[in-house]
Amino acid sequence: MAAVVLVGSSAWLIWSGWGTASGTFRVVIGVVGVLFFGYGTVVIARQLGRRGPVVEVDSAGIRDRRLSEQVIPWAAVRDIGRTTVQRQEFVTLALDPAFEQSYLSGRNRFLQRLNSGAGWPGVQISTVGLSVRTGELFEAIIREQQAGSAT
Repeated sequence: MAAVVLVGSSAWLIWSGWGTASGTFRVVIGVVGVLFFGYGTVVIARQLGRRGPVVEVDSAGIRDRRLSEQVIPWAAVRDIGRTTVQRQEFVTLALDPAFEQSYLSGRNRFLQRLNSGAGWPGVQISTVGLSVRTGELFEAIIREQQAGSAT
């Protein structure tokens, strides 16, 4: 709901500044706002419309549908850890570089590059919106990786 309000507010900036000599700044800010918040609204709507499990962990690997439909096989996982960023905890997977290039695409690849540049390399799996805590997900990943390695 808030995203729609922000898109509307940005559109109002465009409308109120259009055709006035001093309105150029408002128009520019409005266009940036419509593009930014509009994209965010589309992403949120897609996630809200998704059905089925978001994160799946089994002996074959792990899949986080928010990042990719592709399963990360345990053979591509080099390390598993936990990362905390401003009191939000993530499970971090260090992947084989060749696999990581094919795994992430578009927006997620861009965000992963930003995270790596900020000192958080690897694929970050958040438990926000899931029915498990980070520690539980971490333990399930470790358990299933060991089961997958044993087979």
